Formats: sequence, C-alpha cells, structure tokens
Amino acid sequence: MKFKERLQYLRLEKDLSEIQLSQKVGISESVIRLYERGKLSIDLEHLQKLACFFDVTPGLLLGTAFPHLPPEEAVESHRVVNELLEIRNEERQREQDSLFYIDTLTQLAAKPTSKAPNWQSVLRAGVVAVFNNIVSSDSEANQEFIEDYWPVNNTVMQIYGNDLINYFYYRVNGDFMEPTIKSQSIVLVKRQVPVDNNDLAVVLLEQGPAVVKRLNRYEDKLILLSDNKAYPAQIYEQNNCIILGKVLWKPK
Repeated sequence: MKFKERLQYLRLEKDLSEIQLSQKVGISESVIRLYERGKLSIDLEHLQKLACFFDVTPGLLLGTAFPHLPPEEAVESHRVVNELLEIRNEERQREQDSLFYIDTLTQLAAKPTSKAPNWQSVLRAGVVAVFNNIVSSDSEANQEFIEDYWPVNNTVMQIYGNDLINYFYYRVNGDFMEPTIKSQSIVLVKRQVPVDNNDLAVVLLEQGPAVVKRLNRYEDKLILLSDNKAYPAQIYEQNNCIILGKVLWKPK
C-alpha cells in the first residue's frame, strides 16, 4: 500500500513522532497510527491536510504519482519535477516581461509627440519615469514633466530592492552640483531609502521645483549644500522641505 509507506517516510524525514505529526496537522494520533499501518482508508479532508503539511500533491501521497518507485525516490522525483516547473515558470515570466518591455518601448518610441502613458502603467516593463521637473510630492501631479522611460540597472536593484514603483530618474537643472554632477545630467533616485548626512538627495522646497543637493540635518534644520562653491549653503526648517529620495547613481 503506497499511502502508508509514503506517509511514514515523510513523517520520519521531518523527524516527527506520530503524536507530534498529530499535533501539527490536527489529526488524532490514533488515526495517524491506523493510516501508517494500512488499517484505515484516508478521507479527503485528512489527505489535503497532510499533503499541504508535507508540501506534496495528494497524488504523490496516495501513490498515484510515481507508483512504481519506493517512497524516498518518489518524493525526490516529485521535488525535482516541482523545481523544474518553477524554473520554467520563471523563464516564461521573464519572456513575457521582455516582450512587454519591448512592446512598451516600441509604443513610446512610435508616439514621441503624444501624451506619455501613465507612469505606473509601464512599471511591469522594467522601466521607470525620467522627470525633467518635479513640483509636487505626488507623482501623478508631475505627469506632464515625464520626458522618457529608462530601465533600472539590475545591480542597483539587487542592492536596493526591485520595487520599481519607488525608483525614478531626475534631470538636474543648474550648475549647483558641479563638478560632481553637471547641469542636465540625469540621476537615478529612490524613495523610502535612508538619507544620511552628506548624501545626495532630491529635495522639494516650499517654493520652486525639486533640487539635487547634499543634505545635512542639524536639530530641526535641514542644511542643503552645493558642491559648486559659488553657491552658499541653504538652511531650511525640516517641516518646510520634503525629501523625495536618495540619489543612487548618475548613469553614463
């Protein structure tokens, strides 16, 4: 009887006694014992509980999957098949995303004069908005300032996370950060990343568009520094500024 052998094998593989398995799956110890001795036919509810606990299919547990293999080989074969299926599903998803990415960029390139699609609608394609101006902390309000869509470097996402909705590019206007960042350069920015003293950040001031500055905090003040020594430090009340994100890098 395949079921009793496979149930016992899976239990012992997890180093569980019959009473311990009973407590974990909510089936009485006496019933577990009868199952393993082949003296009781399993009902559907218990089959589903046990299959879920052992992370196998009901067919594998019953013995209808890989019926000619001993328990240890059947379980191993089941896991190999599942692993291969997961890998294939990931490959298919990447293929679909690549096609979506190509299709989205093709549409954007084909309509350079038309209104760009909503910035969130292209995130699945692996690209994020490039803003040439930001006047509000609400990204939707800055829709008109999107000039393009660029991908995010894979290495950056490995370090800072693949939550694309929190990334954006920003075109630096002015020579405040020269020679570090020249005017009209584009920087990659991420929201919800800790910004420490002396980090570069995109800051939205009470008046005027967002600026890229070197940030320092002192008590309740926010000190914004320019790398260009021709510009003095600016001091603001922290409540009067919004830190939109940390500058991660400047693409070449």
